[in-house]
Amino acid sequence: MPSTPIPVFWDTSAIREAGLHDPDCQKLLKYSKSTDVKLFVSHIAWQELRTQFLQSAWSDVLKLQRQFDAVQRRQPASLILQGLRSPVMELWAEPEIQTRSHEAMAEFALENRITVVPMSADHADRAWHRYFEANLPFNRTAKSAGKTSPIPGSSKRPST
Repeated sequence: MPSTPIPVFWDTSAIREAGLHDPDCQKLLKYSKSTDVKLFVSHIAWQELRTQFLQSAWSDVLKLQRQFDAVQRRQPASLILQGLRSPVMELWAEPEIQTRSHEAMAEFALENRITVVPMSADHADRAWHRYFEANLPFNRTAKSAGKTSPIPGSSKRPST
C-alpha cells in the first residue's frame, strides 16, 4: 500500500447495507487501523448510524419486555407456572442505552481510526434553508421541479 493513506469518505448507506461485520467492511476497517486508508464520516451520518443501531437495540429490549410481561400475566392462571416464585428480569432503561450508544460509537471510531468530520458553523443554517425552501434532500422531487415550473417571463408551463 502507499505510504500516504488513501482517504475514504464513508456514507451511512454503505455501512448500513453491508453491515459492520461484512467481510469487505472488516477489510476496510483493517486497512484503516493499519493506516493504509484514512476513513472519514460526517457527524450527521455517524449520528444517523448511531440512532439506527440505538432504535434496533431499543426495539429488541421492548420486545423482550413485552414477552416477559406476558409470561408474568399468565403465571397465576397457568397450571404449570402457578406456585413458582415470580420471575425477575432487569433490563436496561432507555437513557442507559442512549448514553452507551454515544460511548460505543466513540470507542468504535477511535479503535478503527475513523475521523468523524464535525459540522461546519453554518451547516444548520444551510440545512434549515433547504428544508424551508423544500430543496433536496427534503424534497426528493425538487430536481424534477424545473420540468413543471413556469418559464421565467412566460405564462406557459413547459410540457412534460
